[in-house]
Amino acid sequence: MAAALIQRLGPSGAGKSTVVERFCRSIAGPGTLNLLVHAGRVSGAAFEEEVLARLSAGPWPEGTGFDEVHFGVRTSLVNRIMNWDGEDGQPQLLIGLIAPDACVDWPDDPRRSVLDEPGPAARVLVAVSGTRDVAERWAERLGLRAAHVTYVSVDGFRLEEIDPSLRAHLAWAAVDGPGPRAHVDAIARSLRDRGAAPMEALMTTLACAFASLDVTELAPLLGAQVAEVTGSLATHREAVESVLQWREEGHRIGFRHETQRAAWAAAHPEQVALAEQRFAEVARAFVRTWESVDTAEKGAVTYLRRYAGDHLVSCGTPRADLLALSTPRWAWPRSREDLAARRAELGRVRRYMAAPLFASDAVAIPSDALSSFVRVALAQGALATLHRAWPPEADQVDEEA
Repeated sequence: MAAALIQRLGPSGAGKSTVVERFCRSIAGPGTLNLLVHAGRVSGAAFEEEVLARLSAGPWPEGTGFDEVHFGVRTSLVNRIMNWDGEDGQPQLLIGLIAPDACVDWPDDPRRSVLDEPGPAARVLVAVSGTRDVAERWAERLGLRAAHVTYVSVDGFRLEEIDPSLRAHLAWAAVDGPGPRAHVDAIARSLRDRGAAPMEALMTTLACAFASLDVTELAPLLGAQVAEVTGSLATHREAVESVLQWREEGHRIGFRHETQRAAWAAAHPEQVALAEQRFAEVARAFVRTWESVDTAEKGAVTYLRRYAGDHLVSCGTPRADLLALSTPRWAWPRSREDLAARRAELGRVRRYMAAPLFASDAVAIPSDALSSFVRVALAQGALATLHRAWPPEADQVDEEA
């Protein structure tokens, strides 16, 4: 067996990830290298590139893979995994990929997979939600050979099996529980009964976000003050704490589980459309006014700095507006982390622009569409060149360089 697809039957929720995590812990030791990555917005890895970045972060032994600076994360990962043979003291490699189906943009083309050719000493565990047919389609999507794949069904748990202290948080995911949609509907009714419309808006905004939000980032999206947001969270904690998680001081707020986030979004389509429009408006203004942002703030890769382009793309922003993301004013990075974010952003914008081009006759492609695509591709290439020249020890560069 080179790979195993863990499929979760019944309500999506707690179960499959627990199985993979426990299995990885059970075989942990000096002779095994375990790499476990959770995908999805709730885990802060909404996009495939973010998942690959976490896989690439290792910990990998030195001397494995190509130089990522020159060859890129994807090529380096393919090289590492494909050539993992267990020789010369290499440990057995186990890669656990949980919920790639929660990613916004996981590629359909198996040729882009980094898991299609695991080496002799490499094993892959993938956990997805759905039936056997869904799992088989994911095996094809990941480029896994049918003869090398074992399918494992996780039937879930029942209410009577949940520890009483955890029942309020996990009952929605039980096979005989209410299910995620009924659970979030009950919360929405409770909030409406309390007259807590701002709290509903807060949850809808979080459901549209690509990662958890700091309270200082969330407040402007709601047209509220930070104190109002933290006060609302404190007032309605009992009603929402089974689906939301945040620290006591109110920072980094998000859904507990991807399925809960998706259920809330599905239950509030009109509010979601308004929230996504608000995200796009704020993102557009943020990009436009980036030059006036305080220099100290520019050094930090805040939520909007990382995901502004993605919110513009998801709302179908015209090509002319997306070109602002390729200008030096916005694209010039302030740190290595920011450089990686800019390259990833432009890569996703380029693929978005390329889709209609591939669907058209070359002769019928409008010149402005082709020009926009080329400008974004050139900017992405320039950032790749800058990445190769970036001193590893430098946190920032001179903006006038």
